[in-house]
Amino acid sequence: VFCRMSLQNDLTRLEFGTFDAVCVHPTFFYESLWNFIGFVLINIFHRKRKYNGEILIWYFSWYGLGRTFIELLRTDSLMIGNIRVSAMLSFLLVLVLVPAEIILRKLHKQYTQEGLLAEGEITDIKTILTIFMNKKKSSVQVQRSEVPSQMEDKKENNDVMTSENKENHAEFSAESEEMKNGRKKEI
Repeated sequence: VFCRMSLQNDLTRLEFGTFDAVCVHPTFFYESLWNFIGFVLINIFHRKRKYNGEILIWYFSWYGLGRTFIELLRTDSLMIGNIRVSAMLSFLLVLVLVPAEIILRKLHKQYTQEGLLAEGEITDIKTILTIFMNKKKSSVQVQRSEVPSQMEDKKENNDVMTSENKENHAEFSAESEEMKNGRKKEI
C-alpha cells in the first residue's frame, strides 16, 4: 500500500505540462518512518555492540539502505545522466559499511577467542585495528626470519655492539636524563 499525495499549482503546469493534480510519493513520510524503525531497532540491539562506533556504522548503513530506495521514488532528484546521485551515494555508503561491520565483528570475535580482548569487553575500532596491524607485522617478521642463514649471520655481525659502544650509549642516556630532569625543575 502506497500513500500518494497530489500537487496542483503553477509548477505542475510548468513541470508536468498539465493543470491536473500530479500524484507523488510522500518520500519525507517514508524516510521519517524508515528512520523511526531504525531508531527502535538500534535501541533494541545497542547492548549487543562489540566496539565503540558500531552503532554509528549501524545507523549509516540503515539510513543509506533506506535512502537508496526512497530516492528512487522522488521526482526531483539530482541526476547525472540516468543515475540519481543521492541514490548512488547512499548505495555506496552501504557497500562500504556493511562489509566493514562484518569484518570488524569477526576480528573482535577472533581476538576475544585468542585472549587479546576480554570477554564481553566493549573496545574501540582503533584497538581492533592496532591488534590487526601488530599481528600483520609479526607475520611479516616471521616470513623475513625464513631468510637463508648466511644473510642472518651477516646481519647479526653488523648488529653486535662492542663494549665501548655500550658504555658510550649508557653515558649518553644518563646525560639525556639529567638534562630532561633539569628542564622539568626549571619549568
